[in-house]
Amino acid sequence: MYLKPSRLSIYNRTHDFEVCLIGVGGTGSRVAHHLGTLNFALLNSDKLGIRLTIIDMDEVEYKNIGRQKFRPHHIGMFKTDAIAQDLARDYMMKNINVINKPIQEVEQNVIDKFDLIILCVDNVEARSFIYDNITQAHIIDTGNEKDYGQVILSKAKELQNTFDIFGYDNFVKQTEESDFSCDNYALQFEKQSLFIN
Repeated sequence: MYLKPSRLSIYNRTHDFEVCLIGVGGTGSRVAHHLGTLNFALLNSDKLGIRLTIIDMDEVEYKNIGRQKFRPHHIGMFKTDAIAQDLARDYMMKNINVINKPIQEVEQNVIDKFDLIILCVDNVEARSFIYDNITQAHIIDTGNEKDYGQVILSKAKELQNTFDIFGYDNFVKQTEESDFSCDNYALQFEKQSLFIN
């Protein structure tokens, strides 16, 4: 099987690279920091940088510390605000926009402007919304289970073909949000291993 590579370059651009990061939990919070280092390197190489929009509606909780890239002083903050604060401090990143609501409530004209959407969500509703409403952007879709994960890179309009190959029904089944909810820190590892992200 051969999937045609999708061309997307951060170099030789005429405008900042518009990136939308949806979900800043275990995977997304780490991806955000990598975007911060990339932006820092670009700007210090006389290249245009990254204009980052972060979308997540959750607040940092005690159970997120250690498993996600948050620290105790972040507890009670929106995850988006905590990440934006860290990127500004650690990497001098200034072009950050935060949206503290579900992706389904974000205006379509906002969603349509991105060059790249990085999907780091743990629920089918958000994933399905992106697949149904995005037609132009490149997408990196990440997900994980207890001890494995997957990454899909595609143009939005080619996603359905991708899932025709890999089996969309199977993919959705594997990424459905469970009803697991546990504030007991130790019991969380029965649902998902500590280092899977």
